[in-house]
Amino acid sequence: MRRRPGRADRGARRLAGGLLLIAGLAACAAAPGPAGPAIPQPSVAEAAPPAPAPRPRAVPDPRPAVPAIPAHPVVGPLAVPTAACPARVTAYETAERLGGLSGLAWDAAAGVFVAIADDAGVYRIRVGDDAVSADPLGLLADTAPPRTGTWRDAEALAPLGPAGWAVSFERNHRVWIYPAGADGLIAGPPVDRPIPDAWRALAANTGVEALAADGAGGLIAIEEGSPFTLGSRAVWWLAADGQTTRGRYRGGAGFVPGDATRAPDGSLLVLERRPTGFASFTSRVVRLAADGPDLAVAETLLALPDGIPAVNFEGLAVAADGADWRVLLASDDDDDRGTVLVTARLQGCGRPEGTANGP
Repeated sequence: MRRRPGRADRGARRLAGGLLLIAGLAACAAAPGPAGPAIPQPSVAEAAPPAPAPRPRAVPDPRPAVPAIPAHPVVGPLAVPTAACPARVTAYETAERLGGLSGLAWDAAAGVFVAIADDAGVYRIRVGDDAVSADPLGLLADTAPPRTGTWRDAEALAPLGPAGWAVSFERNHRVWIYPAGADGLIAGPPVDRPIPDAWRALAANTGVEALAADGAGGLIAIEEGSPFTLGSRAVWWLAADGQTTRGRYRGGAGFVPGDATRAPDGSLLVLERRPTGFASFTSRVVRLAADGPDLAVAETLLALPDGIPAVNFEGLAVAADGADWRVLLASDDDDDRGTVLVTARLQGCGRPEGTANGP
């Protein structure tokens, strides 16, 4: 378990974060022009490098079994009539931080949400009409000690049906495919899914945090970048046959993609957040439109209203509930408080005309 920082530690971290934010804004102001780094033509397929040599399996997770962790309502339900789909939003909070939740997915086989944390922890998230709880399930296979923290930075989770689960990692950038267990949950050991050299060359903490199934056995991966990334970000389409096509992602100004998911109607949704102060963020869920391999925001489905904790949300998952959609958001890096889980019920969110699924 990570040591919870003291007030002095948190103050120092906030001061350092503020200095970094000011330096980044100054760098942006001094930039010579609005154009970002050149991106290769999206129609050209990138050859994936060969898979690395097989890794030895790690020892079993040494952490003892932990009972379900309840999350208590702190705000809501709040009506959001101005959303693209009328929504009712409620925020819950756990008494203790769950480890930095960084990826969410809906497990259709088990009928629950599944979350991964940036310490490679796995959780089952149960959402009721007025209650939310988290069941710790241990660590992802091949990430337990002697693996180090930089090897265990799991950031995104995408369900692949009977083929299992895809997990994207930062710092040691990679995608591992985990087989599905008997109850549909994540099992092991994983298989490496080769990724392009350009992806592996990304800065340690600006890799892929938005990963989703493409509906045809492959994956869609969006570069995170930073709030100061100029121009577009890279998006990679990892086809089931092993081919990779590169495109461009154009999100909101100052917004960073934190997670992605395939909606019940087949459209692609992304969670975007934008820093607004020290450890404060504006977050929204957007629906994307595709132009070949390029992706751009088509509409905002949900912007979190005032009153919802303005924390760093990095997990997004959606499940159908009759004619409605149930949306779950999860927070990361909230050292001053427990993990914040936001539920939203959206009404009438069918895909609009002109929204495409892929290249």
